[in-house]
Amino acid sequence: MTRDQFLAALERGLLRLPAVKRAEILADYRSYFAEGLAAGREERALADSLGNPARLAAELRVGHEAGHSAFRGFIGLMAIALLDGVRWFPLVVGLLVVCLLIGCAAVAAVCAAFTVVVLPFDLPLGGVAAVLLRGVALLAASLAALSAARAGVQLLVKFFIRLPSPEVSP
Repeated sequence: MTRDQFLAALERGLLRLPAVKRAEILADYRSYFAEGLAAGREERALADSLGNPARLAAELRVGHEAGHSAFRGFIGLMAIALLDGVRWFPLVVGLLVVCLLIGCAAVAAVCAAFTVVVLPFDLPLGGVAAVLLRGVALLAASLAALSAARAGVQLLVKFFIRLPSPEVSP
């Protein structure tokens, strides 16, 4: 693959990123090629050393999106896991745990809403104050599960996504 082919494929993969971020990344990789060529390396060898440009773009997008939206980071990680197959089994398991946490959060939120809205009218054990406390506790559990899911996505990104810096190696 030539430099132009590599950079074109990388740019196509980065289209969802903001234009400024995309231009910054492409400038880094253009300078990587320029420095490598100046050091006497072949264009194809430089492109091969960076790997698949579509995969690299996916990793860069996930690294960028995970800091802004846990959901978009999660979707990006799922896509990479599906592309890479079995060697990403630990990532898939981690993503399933995140899904389980999100499901638990949803169930706890529904239970909290039911507890606060319906149970005070059903002669509750311990009175209305006890029911409201149970509802608040379930809501807190829901928020804790969502926070754990977000932290899980960020840990998975940190462990499974390598964000190479375009450096020229001798």
